[in-house]
Amino acid sequence: MSSLSSHAMSTITVFRNPNNRREDGTYPTQGNPNPLNVVLAEPAYLCMIPFAIVETAISLIAKIFTFLLPIGQNHQKAMSRWVISSAFSIGWSICDAIINIFCRIMVVNEESARGLAQSDNIWAMPESEMPIRIPTEVRARLQEHARDYLRSQET
Repeated sequence: MSSLSSHAMSTITVFRNPNNRREDGTYPTQGNPNPLNVVLAEPAYLCMIPFAIVETAISLIAKIFTFLLPIGQNHQKAMSRWVISSAFSIGWSICDAIINIFCRIMVVNEESARGLAQSDNIWAMPESEMPIRIPTEVRARLQEHARDYLRSQET
Protein backbone atom coordinates (compact mmCIF):
# COMPACT_ATOMS: atom_id res chain seq x y z
CA MET A 1 0.00 0.00 0.00
CA SER A 2 1.51 3.28 -1.08
CA SER A 3 0.66 6.33 0.96
CA LEU A 4 -1.50 9.22 -0.18
CA SER A 5 1.55 11.48 -0.05
CA SER A 6 3.45 9.09 -2.33
CA HIS A 7 0.62 9.16 -4.87
CA ALA A 8 0.45 12.96 -4.64
CA MET A 9 4.23 13.24 -5.17
CA SER A 10 3.92 11.10 -8.30
CA THR A 11 1.06 13.22 -9.61
CA ILE A 12 2.95 16.48 -9.01
CA THR A 13 6.06 15.13 -10.73
CA VAL A 14 4.13 13.80 -13.74
CA PHE A 15 2.67 17.31 -14.14
CA ARG A 16 6.12 18.91 -13.71
CA ASN A 17 8.18 16.66 -16.02
CA PRO A 18 8.53 17.51 -19.72
CA ASN A 19 5.81 16.14 -21.96
CA ASN A 20 4.25 14.38 -18.96
CA ARG A 21 3.33 10.71 -19.34
CA ARG A 22 2.95 9.02 -22.70
CA GLU A 23 -0.05 6.86 -23.52
CA ASP A 24 1.98 3.68 -23.03
CA GLY A 25 2.86 4.74 -19.48
CA THR A 26 6.49 5.66 -20.21
CA TYR A 27 8.10 9.05 -19.88
CA PRO A 28 10.12 10.83 -22.56
CA THR A 29 13.80 11.36 -21.89
CA GLN A 30 14.15 14.39 -24.16
CA GLY A 31 12.88 17.92 -23.91
CA ASN A 32 12.86 20.46 -21.15
CA PRO A 33 10.09 20.94 -18.65
CA ASN A 34 7.73 23.84 -19.09
CA PRO A 35 9.10 26.59 -16.78
CA LEU A 36 5.58 27.33 -15.57
CA ASN A 37 5.14 23.69 -14.55
CA VAL A 38 8.44 23.81 -12.63
CA VAL A 39 7.36 26.99 -10.83
CA LEU A 40 3.93 25.55 -10.00
CA ALA A 41 5.43 22.29 -8.78
CA GLU A 42 7.66 24.05 -6.23
CA PRO A 43 4.91 25.13 -3.81
CA ALA A 44 3.22 21.77 -4.33
CA TYR A 45 6.40 19.98 -3.21
CA LEU A 46 6.67 22.34 -0.24
CA CYS A 47 3.03 21.65 0.72
CA MET A 48 3.71 17.92 0.55
CA ILE A 49 6.22 18.13 3.42
CA PRO A 50 3.68 18.88 6.20
CA PHE A 51 1.11 16.68 4.48
CA ALA A 52 3.50 13.71 4.56
CA ILE A 53 4.39 14.46 8.20
CA VAL A 54 0.72 14.47 9.21
CA GLU A 55 0.04 11.32 7.19
CA THR A 56 3.00 9.58 8.83
CA ALA A 57 1.71 10.53 12.29
CA ILE A 58 -1.79 9.27 11.46
CA SER A 59 -0.48 6.04 9.94
CA LEU A 60 1.77 5.49 12.98
CA ILE A 61 -1.18 5.94 15.34
CA ALA A 62 -3.23 3.56 13.21
CA LYS A 63 -0.36 1.06 13.27
CA ILE A 64 -0.21 1.23 17.07
CA PHE A 65 -3.94 0.52 17.27
CA THR A 66 -3.54 -2.51 15.00
CA PHE A 67 -1.42 -4.12 17.72
CA LEU A 68 -4.40 -3.85 20.07
CA LEU A 69 -6.95 -5.20 17.62
CA PRO A 70 -7.10 -8.74 16.23
CA ILE A 71 -7.02 -7.71 12.56
CA GLY A 72 -4.71 -10.34 11.13
CA GLN A 73 -1.19 -10.47 9.78
CA ASN A 74 -2.03 -9.16 6.29
CA HIS A 75 -3.49 -5.96 7.71
CA GLN A 76 -0.47 -5.56 9.99
CA LYS A 77 1.82 -5.69 6.94
CA ALA A 78 -0.35 -3.23 5.03
CA MET A 79 -0.25 -0.79 7.92
CA SER A 80 3.54 -1.15 8.13
CA ARG A 81 3.88 -0.42 4.41
CA TRP A 82 1.69 2.67 4.85
CA VAL A 83 3.90 4.01 7.67
CA ILE A 84 7.09 3.32 5.69
CA SER A 85 5.73 4.87 2.50
CA SER A 86 4.47 8.03 4.16
CA ALA A 87 7.70 8.43 6.15
CA PHE A 88 9.73 8.08 2.95
CA SER A 89 7.53 10.71 1.30
CA ILE A 90 8.72 13.27 3.85
CA GLY A 91 12.32 13.02 2.63
CA TRP A 92 11.25 12.62 -0.99
CA SER A 93 9.22 15.85 -0.89
CA ILE A 94 12.06 17.74 0.82
CA CYS A 95 14.57 16.55 -1.80
CA ASP A 96 12.24 17.32 -4.69
CA ALA A 97 11.56 20.79 -3.32
CA ILE A 98 15.32 21.43 -3.21
CA ILE A 99 16.31 19.99 -6.59
CA ASN A 100 13.19 20.90 -8.58
CA ILE A 101 14.72 23.89 -10.37
CA PHE A 102 17.99 22.07 -11.13
CA CYS A 103 16.61 18.90 -12.77
CA ARG A 104 15.23 18.39 -16.23
CA ILE A 105 13.44 15.13 -15.43
CA MET A 106 12.57 14.05 -11.91
CA VAL A 107 11.74 10.64 -10.50
CA VAL A 108 8.05 9.90 -10.76
CA ASN A 109 7.36 6.86 -8.58
CA GLU A 110 8.30 5.86 -5.05
CA GLU A 111 10.17 2.70 -6.07
CA SER A 112 12.47 4.68 -8.36
CA ALA A 113 12.94 7.37 -5.72
CA ARG A 114 13.94 4.69 -3.20
CA GLY A 115 16.45 3.23 -5.68
CA LEU A 116 17.89 6.67 -6.26
CA ALA A 117 18.06 7.42 -2.53
CA GLN A 118 20.00 4.18 -1.99
CA SER A 119 22.48 4.93 -4.78
CA ASP A 120 25.73 6.79 -4.28
CA ASN A 121 24.82 9.59 -6.67
CA ILE A 122 21.42 11.23 -6.28
CA TRP A 123 21.89 13.02 -9.61
CA ALA A 124 22.10 9.80 -11.63
CA MET A 125 19.36 7.22 -11.32
CA PRO A 126 20.53 3.59 -11.42
CA GLU A 127 19.66 1.98 -14.75
CA SER A 128 17.63 -0.70 -12.98
CA GLU A 129 15.35 2.02 -11.60
CA MET A 130 14.83 3.98 -14.82
CA PRO A 131 11.17 4.43 -15.77
CA ILE A 132 12.17 3.81 -19.40
CA ARG A 133 14.09 0.62 -19.99
CA ILE A 134 16.28 0.31 -23.09
CA PRO A 135 16.56 -3.27 -24.35
CA THR A 136 20.10 -4.68 -24.18
CA GLU A 137 20.46 -5.13 -27.94
CA VAL A 138 19.30 -1.57 -28.62
CA ARG A 139 21.71 -0.23 -25.99
CA ALA A 140 24.58 -2.22 -27.56
CA ARG A 141 23.78 -0.78 -31.02
CA LEU A 142 23.63 2.75 -29.63
CA GLN A 143 27.00 2.29 -27.93
CA GLU A 144 28.48 0.90 -31.16
CA HIS A 145 27.17 3.88 -33.16
CA ALA A 146 28.57 6.26 -30.55
CA ARG A 147 32.01 4.60 -30.76
CA ASP A 148 31.90 4.75 -34.60
CA TYR A 149 30.96 8.41 -34.46
CA LEU A 150 33.76 9.24 -32.03
CA ARG A 151 36.28 7.37 -34.23
CA SER A 152 35.12 9.31 -37.30
CA GLN A 153 35.60 12.59 -35.42
CA GLU A 154 39.17 11.68 -34.50
CA THR A 155 40.26 11.45 -38.13
